[in-house]
Amino acid sequence: MKNKFLKILAFVFVGVIALSTCSCLSRPITSTKQATESVGKVGEFDVAYEELYYLVHNYRKQLDYKYGEDKQSEQYLEELKALVYENITANYAILTLAKEQGLSLESDGIEDSVQASVEAQIADEFGGKRSKYKASIKENGLTDNYVRFSFGVDALYSRLVSAYLEEGIINDDEEFVKNYIEEEFARTWHIMIINDGTEECRERAEEALALIESGKSMYDMIGSKYNEDFYLTTLDGYYFPRGTMDEAYEKAAFDLEIREISGIVSSVGRDSTGATVDCYYIIQRLEPEEAYIEKNFDSLRTQYHNAAVYGMVSELQKSLEFEPNAYGSSLDLLSLDAPRTVDYVVIVTVASVLVAVAVVAIVVLVLIRRIKKKNADILDGRTQREIRASSKK
Repeated sequence: MKNKFLKILAFVFVGVIALSTCSCLSRPITSTKQATESVGKVGEFDVAYEELYYLVHNYRKQLDYKYGEDKQSEQYLEELKALVYENITANYAILTLAKEQGLSLESDGIEDSVQASVEAQIADEFGGKRSKYKASIKENGLTDNYVRFSFGVDALYSRLVSAYLEEGIINDDEEFVKNYIEEEFARTWHIMIINDGTEECRERAEEALALIESGKSMYDMIGSKYNEDFYLTTLDGYYFPRGTMDEAYEKAAFDLEIREISGIVSSVGRDSTGATVDCYYIIQRLEPEEAYIEKNFDSLRTQYHNAAVYGMVSELQKSLEFEPNAYGSSLDLLSLDAPRTVDYVVIVTVASVLVAVAVVAIVVLVLIRRIKKKNADILDGRTQREIRASSKK
């Protein structure tokens, strides 16, 4: 009986583990109707509430710093609305161009690409912890559904590059590409100071800029205590075309003349763990080097391909507008509710544990009843023997 009981318990717990394992760490987190409800259109495409919320959430961070105490003013709201409405069109410019090539988020391989991207993100950025991933996307105003939508758009962008190369829409002549790199790429050095929101970080950036303005070379500053860019490991610097860096960094770099140095630029970067962080930059633009271009031509060529498509996307985006529907127009951008989601992985896991506990309880009760019955039978048998022995006397 004991062995049988243990086998039943083992079977139950193995079942729970199997259910938990089947619910993989990257399984989608379902957005509710509130999160996916349409707030308007860009062209023929519906825009979901969760996308509007994400853009509002992030642009408010930017504007809060700019406006300080004056966060409820009409000017603040108008600027927020303009930024959100302008930038909400970016994904749909890509979707529009993709559709012209017969591509969509439902195309073969896109779903697999999205799933692989989510799995890689959870593994690389969150140590394989689903809970950390969920906390991060919530903190940043995201939903898992919108993360997957964005990865899908990225995958379509890559498909567009391939399609345009095959059709010859992108000029891939080697001499043309070399000239483009030399003339249209920026090459920069910089020092990066992570901005954790404290006044001390800003003061460090101002101190670093003062040293440079007093004659300290950028070369010396890169290896100083001020620079927290752990990826700038050579003096080759960064080579990039328009449309491949954070907007603020890119604009500052392309606005500079060769050898000129910027002021303090607020942008984003990556810390030593690879996580995205807010940063202060001081940037110097440099002359591209022919030897470096020759040595790294293939990777620079790929950057050029992406920049060529980015140019097409940007041009189309200028003609697109976000048109809110009645629901979208009724929303107060300063008091949006966070999009709601349901994580069925957690629900299934909890339900599995509860079922397992219930099964174990039933098994224990059955076992107790059988033991009691067996003891009663033993006692009854002993009593019968005693009665027979007494009657013989």
